[in-house]
Amino acid sequence: MLSGPDHNFQPFSPYFRGFVKVLPIGARGFILYSQENKMKKKNLVKYALVVTCWLIMLLILNWIFSSRMPQRDEHEGLTDHTHFYLALIALTFKTVFIVLTIFYTLPRFSRKRSLPVFITQCTIILTICFITEQYIQANIFVSTWPEVHPHGNKFLGPFWMINLFLYFFFLLVICSYFFTNEWVKHEKQKRQLVETQFTTELKFLKNQVNPHFLFNTLNNLFSIAQRNNDDETANGISKLAGLMRYMLYDSSVTRVSLEKEIKNINDFIGLNKLRYANDEVTVVVNTNGNIAQTFIAPMLLLPFVENAFKHGVHIEGTNAISISLSAKDNKIVFECVNPVVESNTTEHGEYGGIGLENVKRRLLLLYPGKHVLKITDTGATFTVQLEIET
Repeated sequence: MLSGPDHNFQPFSPYFRGFVKVLPIGARGFILYSQENKMKKKNLVKYALVVTCWLIMLLILNWIFSSRMPQRDEHEGLTDHTHFYLALIALTFKTVFIVLTIFYTLPRFSRKRSLPVFITQCTIILTICFITEQYIQANIFVSTWPEVHPHGNKFLGPFWMINLFLYFFFLLVICSYFFTNEWVKHEKQKRQLVETQFTTELKFLKNQVNPHFLFNTLNNLFSIAQRNNDDETANGISKLAGLMRYMLYDSSVTRVSLEKEIKNINDFIGLNKLRYANDEVTVVVNTNGNIAQTFIAPMLLLPFVENAFKHGVHIEGTNAISISLSAKDNKIVFECVNPVVESNTTEHGEYGGIGLENVKRRLLLLYPGKHVLKITDTGATFTVQLEIET
């Protein structure tokens, strides 16, 4: 008896299974469609709020002008709609001032971080908008009510104090919102930096397989190499120990001297040159400025040098890597130039890889708005130029 219903249902099972498979896709599509509609509705609400605020502001300005505007006599009302024109002019110029402040002066200040330039630009824009608005309004007053301005004053209208107060009020509101938002973003970046450092320290701790035992072993190997008069091996072991000590211990601090960072880079270069013959790799390191008193985040420049060896050295060839580093006027300028070896590029995939992406991320967290990183790949040479404001 049970076989009958199962047999009757069997022909419809593929359609049922297909419906079950399509159902989640349709549900996801419906959810995405709903989310998109919600975003559109939110944008419409925002636009409606802006238009409503502007209309309310226009009505308020219209009320100010109509309530304070002089009348010809106590029985005669206001002539035509002059008060509305005055309110529209006031709203237009204040809108221009708000737009220029939000989309011109504040973005430039966010990039340059120059407060005197920001104050100068705001003063110039405010002065131009205020004077132009007052000039137009005063001309309307003179043409409509000459008895109010018998001498034909074409600048100061009776509402200049209210207009000036509104300009400063809008500037205060906009700047308060902008600087509050900048402070929130800065605090968020600081939290991200702390979390990143905490995660990095955890990774270091996980990768530290008894470092004391490792350093003792390296010291023993160094002594054996010296006893056997193998200076090249002893020198390599010494550089490796110094490099590992720097990576394990010194990199846990927030800042190190540029001199220590350069020594770490030189140790790394010495270790890598052990793999090649003397004429295969030539590395020139030039330093300039007060590197002993200049500080930088640890392990920030090494990935660029590591990238140069990884992608710019070809065995049985002649390769030249040029590194320059200068520290002066509270600015660090670093440049690394290396040839592009096509085989190394294809072997390791996209040039630079994860190492350069990590450095870019660290620069954004450690030096927000205070660094310029320029990477140029001509096909024959790969150049990294980095400027940091300390």
